[in-house]
Amino acid sequence: MIGIIGGSGLYESFRDMSDRKTDIMHTPHGVIDYTTGSWMGERIAFIPRHGPEHDLPPHRVRFKANIWALRELGVRRLVGTCAVGTLNQKIPPGRITVPDQLIDLTKETRSFFNGRREGVRHVDMTEPFCPALREVVREVSVETGPSVHIGGTYACFSGPTFETAAEIRMVKVLGGDLVGMTLAPEAKLAREAGICYLPVCMPVNWAAGLTRELLSHKQTLEQVGQMKGELVNLIRWSLGRFPKERDCPCAREH
Repeated sequence: MIGIIGGSGLYESFRDMSDRKTDIMHTPHGVIDYTTGSWMGERIAFIPRHGPEHDLPPHRVRFKANIWALRELGVRRLVGTCAVGTLNQKIPPGRITVPDQLIDLTKETRSFFNGRREGVRHVDMTEPFCPALREVVREVSVETGPSVHIGGTYACFSGPTFETAAEIRMVKVLGGDLVGMTLAPEAKLAREAGICYLPVCMPVNWAAGLTRELLSHKQTLEQVGQMKGELVNLIRWSLGRFPKERDCPCAREH
């Protein structure tokens, strides 16, 4: 089964699955809503990141419950979609991007490995996102024509406020290309769970201080609305080509 976590403005886009069934799961980390079904010949488990009513801001997203539930459902390959701000002139708003690196600037540590009886465990995050799934998307984008940027560094803040202009200047010095509020905890928990994680980002605006325009969630949803068709098609065309056997860093025992 392949997992998809949908971000802002994308919930409706993944509801055309056949044999669709929506349910809830009680996990040790909270109750989550999920939908399973068939899509493009693949079994899919879909979770709305911010809840089915989109009422969970980034700092309250149930990251551990979401990843736990997907693992319980048998998911070993996971696509996380998200809206982001961009700092890179080569990645303008509107250009789908699949980053390959991560800077975690969030304030809360989320982990399944909390010591005591299980001991201390550390997970390698040299490559935070699955290189095998990223290569599939690169090949699909070349063949089908969508203007997808492959590579780049995502800097993750806790939110729910947008970043300050000074924070964006800091991220630029650190080598960041994109900014958002969700990928760091999701990617790290997926790695701990042994799940291949592929981020597919939608740059919806220039980051704070790069233009005179003020940032807003309304602006985010409007830009997502313009990009979601292309993004959904990219994922749709990629699913059947995800490798069935895994020899990537994500599959290693921790």
